[in-house]
Amino acid sequence: MPLSLIPIEIKPQSCRIVHLCREPKDAFVSRWHFENKMLKSYNLDLAKHFDMFCEGFSPYGPFRNHVLEYWKASIERPKEVMFLKYEDIKSNPVLVVRKLGNFLVCYLLKQKTLVVFPNK
Repeated sequence: MPLSLIPIEIKPQSCRIVHLCREPKDAFVSRWHFENKMLKSYNLDLAKHFDMFCEGFSPYGPFRNHVLEYWKASIERPKEVMFLKYEDIKSNPVLVVRKLGNFLVCYLLKQKTLVVFPNK
């Protein structure tokens, strides 16, 4: 969901938002496979689907705009919005989980203990 469409009740002022982004090519391929699986009766042409993706036709709006909205918000309000990349999680999950824990004010103690400090 685009950040601009999130209801005011749950905007960053009242909670923290974590956005997980994928590389555009991976997001496109994943979506194409998903839609082919869900819409078996339709023959979704890869080239036409790709053109539509590049032109911004998506249930969530243009991919670039969707991603940039969260990325900019994470720079402007780093204590309220966190921008993660799927590829970073795959390459170094421990580091990303630690960063996520710090962002959410949760700390991993040893290996299996999670301590949560509520916001004040």
